[in-house]
Amino acid sequence: MPWVPCGSSASVQDRDERPRGTPRFHPKLLRAYDIPAKPVGEGGFGVVYVGKHLKTGQKHAIKVIGASAESADVVAHEVAIMQALAKKRSPHIVRILGYEKDTWQHYLVLQACEGGELFDRIADHVFTEEEAASAVEHILRGLKACHEAGICHRDMKPENVLYSTRAIDSPLLLTDFGLSCRFKPGKKSITDWCGTTPYMAPEVFICSKERTAYSSECDLWSTGVLVYILLTGYMPFDGPERTIEANVRAGKYSMSASVMGSISERAKQFLTGLLTVDPDKRLTAASALTHAWIAGRNQRVAKPVNEEVVARLKQFAKRSRLEKKLRFVIAQHLTLSEIGQLKADFAALDSDHTGKLSHQEVQQFLAASKEQPKYSDIAEIISSLDADADGQIDITEFTAAALDVRLLLDDEKLRAVFQHMDMNHDGSLAMAELMAQLDGDPIVYDLMAEGDGNKDGKLSLDEFRALMKNRMRQAKSVVGATPGSTAAGASS
Repeated sequence: MPWVPCGSSASVQDRDERPRGTPRFHPKLLRAYDIPAKPVGEGGFGVVYVGKHLKTGQKHAIKVIGASAESADVVAHEVAIMQALAKKRSPHIVRILGYEKDTWQHYLVLQACEGGELFDRIADHVFTEEEAASAVEHILRGLKACHEAGICHRDMKPENVLYSTRAIDSPLLLTDFGLSCRFKPGKKSITDWCGTTPYMAPEVFICSKERTAYSSECDLWSTGVLVYILLTGYMPFDGPERTIEANVRAGKYSMSASVMGSISERAKQFLTGLLTVDPDKRLTAASALTHAWIAGRNQRVAKPVNEEVVARLKQFAKRSRLEKKLRFVIAQHLTLSEIGQLKADFAALDSDHTGKLSHQEVQQFLAASKEQPKYSDIAEIISSLDADADGQIDITEFTAAALDVRLLLDDEKLRAVFQHMDMNHDGSLAMAELMAQLDGDPIVYDLMAEGDGNKDGKLSLDEFRALMKNRMRQAKSVVGATPGSTAAGASS
């Protein structure tokens, strides 16, 4: 039986047959991953290993939590929260990729972050203001996505912020949603006391004693504590728990010259905007992203429009439904280095620094190009880009449209897409799998008829590669050809 992805039920109580003394893992995970016996992290929550997928070679984190009557509800809650957040497709939130359980343990398969905790870099490195602002921007983007999904993290601290890679400019991602909860925007509906004491907001301390409620603003206070540490190297609230609580509730922390040093006024204003006792007057994730200390570092001199990107976006609007969907799947499997310049192009269009493009931002970009497309063409391009019709265009949607076709024809990239679509990991794509991955589009019948060379009712990897290359070359010829030109000379 293959490993079951998120949303599956795994009620089979498999026996673990690993040698005595080695860690216990679910048999489905052992069949899918090479998992070293040594964990990369452990704590009260459980143990984390990094496993290498046997087919794709990709590394994933495997979080193992002991099974008990108490942990069953806790784990189910965390899985539900992470699955809800996965729909936001935020590059600053760790994604859940799968979940299994057996008699002894729960297993969460997560996006691997090999750069370590923000906590470790704080301990080893003095952050400049620019580096601190960059890190905080990533954290705020992750929080903004959480809050837009109606989820409050409730345990923001350096240990729960991870670097994707060991690179200096690696993206940061939020993790550990064990204490997270849902909230109703505009309402204070959270009433339980929880978190890590030095990072807890005043309203969290107050709620248990005065029977009041709080909301997602508590995450911004915790972020303020984190910012203070990044800028000064000190904890703003330290000492016995009673002392911490008293100082937090009073908003009493040092802004003296001996602590702040040469920190800019902008940074100080930003910090006090987060460490504001009244949650209704505190910066939100969205407003913090527009603060001069964050947004100011992203101010750009106007650059010429990238006409090649304009051409690719125009071509994308004319592509078939099938190719659009395939491009989107491929775009989800690209690394930051493979996206390359497109990431910079996307950031240049994102004038309000939200991490997504509004229809107006794309319209302004297209209108500024040399060709100046007609309004009807611009509307068609924008509609084709916004794949999920949520009124915004994220980096994956943008990348799917603007990618060079040569990358889409890469054998290893097509292998990754094939393995993603191969839901039962049997090395072939059946009709049901294609239907599931392509949203039941009837084009699947044509796809199978064209690609299934040996007529066995499924596509092998070689058949899939040949089919995709043929389809994309045909699309390139049709889309690229213009009156007076030959298809062979068309650009992708």
